[in-house]
Amino acid sequence: MPIARGVVHATTAIALVAVVAAAAAQTATASGQCGVAINASGNAQVTVNNFCDTKTAATVQSLIDKTLKAEHANQQQSQRLRQLEADRESQKQQIRELMAAVQTINQAAAQPRALPADKRAAELLAQGDVNAAVAVLGREATAAATSAAALYRQQAALLRTQDIGAALNALEKSLAAEPNHVATLRDAGDLAAALGRSESAMGYYLRMREIITHNVTSLPGNSLWQRDLAVSHDKIGRTQAIQGDITAALGNYQAALSIRKKLTASDPQHAEWQRELALSYDNIGYAQADLGDTSAALDNYRAALTIRKKLVASDPRNTQWQRDLSICYDNIGNAQTAQGDTAAALASYQAALTITTKLANSDPHNTEWQRDLSLNYDNIGNAQTAQGDTAAALGNYRAALSIREKVTASEPHHTEWQRDLSLSYDNIGYAHADLGDTSAALDNYRAALTIRKKLVASDPRNTQWQRDLSICYDNIGNVQTAKGDTTAALVSYQAALTITAKLATSDPHNTEWQRDLSLNYDNIGNAQTAKGDTAAALGNYRAALSIRERLAASDPHNAQWQVDVVESIWKLDGRDQETSAQARRAALSNGLASLQTLQAAGRLTVPSSVWLPLLEKRLASLLP
Repeated sequence: MPIARGVVHATTAIALVAVVAAAAAQTATASGQCGVAINASGNAQVTVNNFCDTKTAATVQSLIDKTLKAEHANQQQSQRLRQLEADRESQKQQIRELMAAVQTINQAAAQPRALPADKRAAELLAQGDVNAAVAVLGREATAAATSAAALYRQQAALLRTQDIGAALNALEKSLAAEPNHVATLRDAGDLAAALGRSESAMGYYLRMREIITHNVTSLPGNSLWQRDLAVSHDKIGRTQAIQGDITAALGNYQAALSIRKKLTASDPQHAEWQRELALSYDNIGYAQADLGDTSAALDNYRAALTIRKKLVASDPRNTQWQRDLSICYDNIGNAQTAQGDTAAALASYQAALTITTKLANSDPHNTEWQRDLSLNYDNIGNAQTAQGDTAAALGNYRAALSIREKVTASEPHHTEWQRDLSLSYDNIGYAHADLGDTSAALDNYRAALTIRKKLVASDPRNTQWQRDLSICYDNIGNVQTAKGDTTAALVSYQAALTITAKLATSDPHNTEWQRDLSLNYDNIGNAQTAKGDTAAALGNYRAALSIRERLAASDPHNAQWQVDVVESIWKLDGRDQETSAQARRAALSNGLASLQTLQAAGRLTVPSSVWLPLLEKRLASLLP
């Protein structure tokens, strides 16, 4: 680009200064500058002084003279003079900037441990080749940034098991130096999620997917980029599930599944791709379960099981595949529990426990395996509760609590483990309540409440934690009702209702939240009944029944939802004076038939079976 006589082009000067600033972390700043004057002829003259060495002055003068020589033949004298008159002061400033840059580079090159790039840049400047010097220093700056980013990633890896917040901070510094590093974005999102910062995690994952999508578009045949794209869909889907958007999460899980099916079809022997295909089936199953389709969820869990059995058979020593298999059995057990098949669920949980116990014993310091073991104890306890063996269930809940107390003590800021700890307090509270020890139950529920309030405060958008908090209030209200303090119970139930109504309204398709809302209405109705306010109780019981009938119709295989309808029918019976005896008999008969069908299929839990004689007796009293 042509430069007017005596003027160093601003872009060139600024580029030099910027590059030097980025590359000169190990160099000293110039302590002074060369003298510069514009003589009567408009020529810039560089002079040596106490601050400027001869080499620097000569280099700068050479660069200026070379520029002037190149321009002399291309511009008219009158134009140069007019331009010069207008720009004299800016000329001086630009030349000073160039001198500072040249001096800094020369000083860096003169250091005993000077970098080869600094020496080469000084040589190029002495030869008058500014562009080549800029390019050399640019490459050095880029390499330095990449090196710094890698060091911060290594620091994060060391910190990850000690301080998640500090590890995330290190990754953020790495991203500042290398903002498009996909693996760093992924890891930063994972750490943000572990800290309960779902919004921050989503930002990292979306940026990750944006970069990968661009790469896939430019190289659609690159299987590694395809694989990473599937991972980004998974990460975003999980975050959406945490934030309560299950439908959107399912869409991302299905997008990941589509990619993985193509990858495994192209190379069926690729074990890692097979494993990730199984993960897709798991994720889709989770979403379907949350949306109330337990049959579809079970199908996906079994598809994952088929893959994982083959992987484990091919390499029984692979602990990751062993763990994956145990998770499969847990997932299947959860679906079987939802369908009322507690015997099959218990068998699935025991199969998972066999694997997780072996893994946890082989490495007591592996917190992931210890957590898996605690979840197994919980699941088995839940199945035992459904079978009426509360004492055995309490033993398993306490075993889970013991593990979680140790794990959370080792890393108090890990939100997932804190949530697990609160779940243990809930489960132990349920068992104490079933065994009649309401005081012990209340103590455990309040311990859970303390944890959950902190979690919700750390991330108000985390809908799972919001739901957990509402359950706490419900549990406390149930104990207060049992103790006869219906006024306090109503306050607790209303606190729960405020949360569940908001969640249920935000996503009418989330069946878990809809059922929670029905339980809230039911609990408030119970407290109002205890206070003698039958009219108000009737309204809440009807609201609960409306939700429950809708859920039961959407999935006839869900045994719990069928029992929920029967409970609502029972509570409404006899309270509505406008209901005829014939209508009451019809409702009770339908409820009884539903329970008998579940019982014949072996899907009626022991606690739920108490409704059978109650309905039969009530029906007998209504015979014409």
